[in-house]
Amino acid sequence: MAEWDRNNPWRQGHVLPHDAATALSLLHSESPDDTLVVVVSHDCDLACDPMREPNMEVIIARRIEKADGSCTHSKNARKLHLEFMSQGGSIFAELQATKKISLVRTTFQPCPNISPSRQGPHHIAVMVSG
Repeated sequence: MAEWDRNNPWRQGHVLPHDAATALSLLHSESPDDTLVVVVSHDCDLACDPMREPNMEVIIARRIEKADGSCTHSKNARKLHLEFMSQGGSIFAELQATKKISLVRTTFQPCPNISPSRQGPHHIAVMVSG
């Protein structure tokens, strides 16, 4: 049985820093300045040896003013509005399943100033597995 090293910085729902998203040309086509690149790979895949699992899946999301209740709590299979916590308070993002891409794991660290709400990873898992 394979051993997983969970001592890595990435978890489902983490966000790439904006400068990393820019360097990797992962800006949202409609709202480049409001881009949030959100990791959607399952934690168990992120914990695998990068030689065996070299990629992680991300969604190129965008910040939105407020969440639409019809797109929260996994009510919509293709679009998810999630709350993230930042130093300035809550921010909301729109994730669309069609904006999911595979990305070679990078040496970048997750954005230290933005984290998903408590329920965020659960709702991401529902959206990407459907």
